[in-house]
Amino acid sequence: MKYRNYLSQKGNPNSAFTLVELILSSSISMLILIVGYYLSNIVSQANKNDRSQIELFSKIDTATDFIVDEINSGKRIFINKNNIDSNCSLPSGEFLIGISLPKQATESAAYSKSSDIANSWTNITCPVIYYLKQSQNNSSFDLLRNGPEIDEKGFYTSTSFSNALISEDISSDSLEDINCSNNWTKVSKRGISLCVDNYRRSAEISITANVQKFGGKNIYLSKTSGANNRIQDDVLMGINNNSNSNNQNNICTNSNSCHLFGTKIIGNVTFLIDNSGSMGFRSRRYRIQGKIPIEAVKDQLIKSINNLRNTKFQVIAFGTNDIKMWDKPRTATSENRSKAIKWVSELSAYQLNTKPSSSIKKAIEELDTDQIIILSDGIPSNLRPYCNSRNSYYSIDGCMTDYNEEIRKDTLGGSARIDTISLAIDNGTFQTCNHWINAYNWMGRLASSNGGKCSVIR
Repeated sequence: MKYRNYLSQKGNPNSAFTLVELILSSSISMLILIVGYYLSNIVSQANKNDRSQIELFSKIDTATDFIVDEINSGKRIFINKNNIDSNCSLPSGEFLIGISLPKQATESAAYSKSSDIANSWTNITCPVIYYLKQSQNNSSFDLLRNGPEIDEKGFYTSTSFSNALISEDISSDSLEDINCSNNWTKVSKRGISLCVDNYRRSAEISITANVQKFGGKNIYLSKTSGANNRIQDDVLMGINNNSNSNNQNNICTNSNSCHLFGTKIIGNVTFLIDNSGSMGFRSRRYRIQGKIPIEAVKDQLIKSINNLRNTKFQVIAFGTNDIKMWDKPRTATSENRSKAIKWVSELSAYQLNTKPSSSIKKAIEELDTDQIIILSDGIPSNLRPYCNSRNSYYSIDGCMTDYNEEIRKDTLGGSARIDTISLAIDNGTFQTCNHWINAYNWMGRLASSNGGKCSVIR
């Protein structure tokens, strides 16, 4: 047996592995394991990146849809937080937009004819506010919503406002900068950009979000969408919320007498009365309803004020300077009506010039005022005053229309309605409602550009 083993070993000298072979085979095995681990890690990270990208897109998709849905069912968009009612609390953070809401159903039964209307609908007085806050890791921003809670049936609850996180990972910059059309306003905050139309009812929205991926690089995703308010807008349709017969009865004792020289009073009103000298010394040349112009105006204005009830009102006399009856419009209580009647009865026509622009501005700035009624007998002393919005000298009607839209652009009622009353002079032949010279037609153009009408009184 020993001899046979000896011959067997001698005939197979390479039957055992050498050290070199062991080292080489071990290296190959290690390389295969490393490559396999590396490939497996790449696949794993790719899956994680894909999942992060999907989650990120889901976040901004949800955020965009949330804002779009709320604009669609809202009334008006606020882009300036200073125009929001001071009684509404603003959350801390970077204000993005606000959305006012129409009257809401408190239950599905509200849509039934047999429902109790008074108890089934409620007003939401403060707007929904979207705002941004820096995230805890300081690398991105959170988009939050402050507004009425939504119950399990999808109805707003007006009495309970709270903050809710809409989306995390909002980028510090927009990936795609949207271009706004003419007369649209652009709002850009961090990774969110909006274009809002002049009536504050439509918006184009772009949201950019980002997260870090494998290797320290960022994934950026952006989504753009559009929204348009679907609620009837009385302002755009030329309907004033206070113009129906029911409200006429509410704001006046007698709806048939709810006017000034035939111009109907439709809500909170500011009367602008020309008390320049021409309203008095022209008495020899013409009369209004048999009286000196200023006296005829005072009689009609006193009747109108005495007829007011559930509304606010103000009187401003204009000439060279503005003379306001009160600092702010007041409710037409019995006491305030009496004070106003006494104030009006003491008016006289004495100012040297006719300069209406300043008083029109003051009336527009009173956001409670729904309607401005201007009464004058002639041509302003300066037909082309300096207009800040145009950065040049411009017509009164054009400048005041710009100012009305700018100051009132974020208010629920929109621009104030401006009605004008022209007292005809020179035997009733000259008036400023439809004069063939545009500059002299300032009252007609002002009224037509601001939802009102111009009337001629002879």
